[in-house]
Amino acid sequence: MISPLLSNIALDGIEKKIGDWAETQHLSRPNGKFIASKTERRRSVMFVRYANDFVIMNRDLNVIQDCKGIISKFLAERGLELNDAKTKIVHTRIPFENNEPGFEFLGFKIEHFDTKRRSVKNSQGHNIGFRLLIFPSKDSRKKHFAGIDRVLRRHKTANQSDIVKKLNLIINGWTNYFRFSHFLTTKIGGYMEQILFNKLKYWAKENSIRELTAGL
Repeated sequence: MISPLLSNIALDGIEKKIGDWAETQHLSRPNGKFIASKTERRRSVMFVRYANDFVIMNRDLNVIQDCKGIISKFLAERGLELNDAKTKIVHTRIPFENNEPGFEFLGFKIEHFDTKRRSVKNSQGHNIGFRLLIFPSKDSRKKHFAGIDRVLRRHKTANQSDIVKKLNLIINGWTNYFRFSHFLTTKIGGYMEQILFNKLKYWAKENSIRELTAGL
């Protein structure tokens, strides 16, 4: 692991490298038409990076594979290499190369889901049969509840108001980070709410038992 500062120094220029390459390629739009503008060709290969975590998005598998080669060469020139365990080529809607649909980035899961009722529309106003959803990844949710469990274990005999204050800091911070995702408008929000309720119910029950036992 290296710090975000060192990561930014080591990877400085990688976006430009991908963009310069894209300008020289014969890239096309989803309708198959050639992208004539260099600026549009650069934009069609979407590159998003935070420190040493990055994602490249394009509809053409060959473009993605070429970009992977460019990045590998870029890193090798700096004495670095891609982490094979974390480097995956995925499709956002269907399984690909034994990988589940979608990808995770900075704690979020990005995935397309088949749907008819709430489908995205194309330029002609017709449903395309799927929509994009962004929500907290399973690992993010697991870590969130692990933090709540630590608070409840460390404060088994605390009063309810203190527990509420401590948990509010965790819950508000987590929900603010994911506030632009869809987790509140999907089943995930209700599922997480139920888990939290069960944890608090168990804590309150154990706390009451301890109080009754201490009074005997």
